[in-house]
Amino acid sequence: GPQQRIPQQIPQRRANDLKKNTRSDSIIVASINNKTHDVKLVSIYRDTYVKIHDHGCTKINHAYAYGGPDLAVNTLNKNFDLNIKDFVTVNFSALTNVIDELGGVELTIKKEELKWVNAYGHDVAKINGQKYTKIKHPGKQTVTGVQATGYCRVRYTKGGDFTRAERQRTVLQAIFAYGATNCAERTAVF
Repeated sequence: GPQQRIPQQIPQRRANDLKKNTRSDSIIVASINNKTHDVKLVSIYRDTYVKIHDHGCTKINHAYAYGGPDLAVNTLNKNFDLNIKDFVTVNFSALTNVIDELGGVELTIKKEELKWVNAYGHDVAKINGQKYTKIKHPGKQTVTGVQATGYCRVRYTKGGDFTRAERQRTVLQAIFAYGATNCAERTAVF
């Protein structure tokens, strides 16, 4: 059919190693309509209890640690009646690098998020071996990859993991919007 679903998983471990017992920090299923090119994003909350083959009922983010992307995708398919065939797994460094390649993304940082974005951003910079530039004020602004990844990780504000997942989708949508705009511009030029 015209729909394709691709889960995006960001493993949680401190090192950027995708192969050492890492739990998924974020699971987002992207549904792409190949006819209209519409992209819909749905978050699967990492604390969602599901049945994982040979591991019983536990949090869905454990599936990746137990069996890598194959078990994670199988767990999503079985528990949510999906037919996911393709997946993308990224670490903090990959997300940061993609955003930096785009020249940053535009986000609106709320006052209550600011200290957490900076704290997590500093942590991400340390993990990635980079320097961190502190965001000084809330509001709409273009942020770096490290800052945007820090923004994705915030969960200690009103709404907890729900608003955290919303922030993650916001960053992915900003990346997709940049790609769509620049692809259209390149197509028009050639």
